[in-house]
Amino acid sequence: MSENIRLMTQSSNLNDEYNCLQIQSGLLNLSQTGIFLLRGKKVKDQLQSLVPTDLHRIGPGESCQTTILNETGGIQSRVTIHDRGQTGQLRELILIINDLCTTIQMNYLWKKLESEHSLTISDLRKDCFYFALEGLMAKRHLQEVTNTKEILLMAPFSNGVLYLNGISDSIAHGAPILLMRISSIGGDGFQILLKRDVGIRLWRNLLLRGCKPCSLAVRDVLRLENHFQIYGSDFDHTTSPFEASLGQLVHLEIPEHFSGRRALETQTAAHIYYQLVGLIIEGPIIPNHYCFVVHNGVRVGQVTSGGWSPTLSQPIALAYLSTEVIKRQEYVTICISNKNYTARIMKIPFN
Repeated sequence: MSENIRLMTQSSNLNDEYNCLQIQSGLLNLSQTGIFLLRGKKVKDQLQSLVPTDLHRIGPGESCQTTILNETGGIQSRVTIHDRGQTGQLRELILIINDLCTTIQMNYLWKKLESEHSLTISDLRKDCFYFALEGLMAKRHLQEVTNTKEILLMAPFSNGVLYLNGISDSIAHGAPILLMRISSIGGDGFQILLKRDVGIRLWRNLLLRGCKPCSLAVRDVLRLENHFQIYGSDFDHTTSPFEASLGQLVHLEIPEHFSGRRALETQTAAHIYYQLVGLIIEGPIIPNHYCFVVHNGVRVGQVTSGGWSPTLSQPIALAYLSTEVIKRQEYVTICISNKNYTARIMKIPFN
């Protein structure tokens, strides 16, 4: 991340940022994610071999969230796919790795797709700036900078190109932006992809309009409240979508084969032993990653993420629990710093 972007992300305290995202608007720098342009005549068919979600359910200008799976049904990456339609004879998709894009994740994607000679993959991170605009005032600010009411017509999980006709900056004025109505924190927001120099000017313009730059810390609070799991904390390459409570992304009814399909079919036919759930802790302490969850003195699970919920004014956590405990119990015990605290099993999201 360049120094000018880093300086623009500095902000005030966590509560101010949280309140701003709830009632006004805030900016989140998403430069740590992976952004790739995929082009080919049958690019959607080729990508379908890696994901369990039916990609043919979305058309040009539409988006979906899914996961890239390995052969054992484990989640290699959580991704968002944007269908950008046809350019000449080639179909274009933008694939975004939602979490911190690691070398392992990127190499896995390239390895799986590089054998497809009719497919080209372009890494957009060097030349583009990618950020989110969240909050109740987001639509108004975007309407002002584009000088169009098309923002109001955008449905959730849609994408389209608009132009910065409402900015007087000589470099940014009239520049195209790819606008995606999808939240980076599990709520309702917009993500913006554009050329880097134009992106910096748009970011500064939005700051002048009253948008607050927000940190990864407040993003973590909001994604936890909305049960927006992240790779490395709440799941990894050994976790299936069913175990991570992402079963809605698995479409076993499609005829196409995809990586991990057989493993997921086996899980469906049998059952899973652990599943990710939400916990509300009855006490002032926040559980850390790896805290044990017990019931009647027996270990039944483990915390993956924990934090303070400003909405509930209580500590909350995500944890993998035994499915038998989930079915039969309402309360469990979390061991934090050698002390036991009662926690209630909750449906997620919390708010």
